[in-house]
Amino acid sequence: MKKLAIGLILLVSVNANAQTVLPTYAPNQPLTAVAYNDENTGAMTQKMTVFLSDGSYCTAMAGVGALAFIQGKWHRQGDQVTTTLYSASPIITGEWRITNGITTGVLIDNWLIESFNEPFLVGFGNKTPTKLDIYDPKKGTSTLPIPKGATHFFVGAYKQGATKHTLIRFSLNYNQLPPPEEGTTYNLEVIGYPNEFKNQDVNIQYNIQNGQLFEVMLVDDIDYTQTLSNPLVLSDKDKAQSLYRACTLDPASESDNQKYAFAQKDMIEWQGKVAP
Repeated sequence: MKKLAIGLILLVSVNANAQTVLPTYAPNQPLTAVAYNDENTGAMTQKMTVFLSDGSYCTAMAGVGALAFIQGKWHRQGDQVTTTLYSASPIITGEWRITNGITTGVLIDNWLIESFNEPFLVGFGNKTPTKLDIYDPKKGTSTLPIPKGATHFFVGAYKQGATKHTLIRFSLNYNQLPPPEEGTTYNLEVIGYPNEFKNQDVNIQYNIQNGQLFEVMLVDDIDYTQTLSNPLVLSDKDKAQSLYRACTLDPASESDNQKYAFAQKDMIEWQGKVAP
């Protein structure tokens, strides 16, 4: 993850344009991105903020022994830019690993348990959860069998009484991988890393003055205000998507990710009841 934090900043290295503030909102057009990079953000040594043309938003910070990121949506009205932020979750990734046996499952890793450090949600379904269960960290590591017909696995933070949940969604399709040898199969190992924004109240808004973007970030009612300058523009769809994955501190965005069989993932907002 240290290597990832360094690569997060180095990835944004093309097409500086001091006149561009935000991408044009165009959700039905090829994806573009505008990113801002700051290397002096208080205790955090590096910071990246990304606006995508489909309305997606992310800001991430990396310091010595600390990582923080939060995702959401952005909307511009005149000179005001508002963000709607998802609940901050641990930095979660999934990797397909060959194991003995013939039944494919999802391995809940110790790192995932420790990154939540409290009960969290797990479940299976097709694009959306059929059922979500509360996973008790006291249970320790375990392998969850994949129900017949399930195409996705879901994991996210649990808030008692909440009816709307932010979930990481993993595809359970590993057909692109080499077939396992006889007597072995693939398990999806889900790993988590701590996110410093988890359990903090974060609010981020922006305003535009004289062609520059001013950020006002509230973290637990502490005000951090700064000017974002030298925007970096990416008009290539694949580079824009890679940049956004890097902003979410996704290990699958590292330059050597071909060495690993990372599962495809995204984030969804799901409304429904959680099994008691």
